[in-house]
Amino acid sequence: MRLLRWITLISLVFLPLLAQAKVDRFQELFIWKMSEALELDAKKEAEFGKIIRDLNQNKTKSLRGLQSLTQEMAKTDDKDKAKDLVQKYEKQLSLYQSVNQEEIRLLREIFNPVELSKYLSYKGVILEKLHSKLEGLTKDQVKAKDN
Repeated sequence: MRLLRWITLISLVFLPLLAQAKVDRFQELFIWKMSEALELDAKKEAEFGKIIRDLNQNKTKSLRGLQSLTQEMAKTDDKDKAKDLVQKYEKQLSLYQSVNQEEIRLLREIFNPVELSKYLSYKGVILEKLHSKLEGLTKDQVKAKDN
């Protein structure tokens, strides 16, 4: 559960701040390093790469929907419209979070249980490292703004 919160936090807050080229580069690096760590053959690596790219595309689409809704929510003072926007936000958030379940379902089709458990473990380590680096950047940005 903690990992899901960090993934969501990183995805919602930090990844949109990166230029798309950097996101694409990070995605390809992730696929390459994970394929290497799991010692995937060429066929599995290709399937894995397609799944990750498709999932990330779905996450991005859902994230953009969430961002659009939050912008609309910030602009409204109408109770009925706000209620409608919150309901839409909940649905969009549910779609966004379902991508994580879809990831496991799809990877279960190409990975054996050991590969899948290693993937999830390695991914957790990578995300923790990324989070700590991004947290450091955020603290530096706050300090820079204060000066």
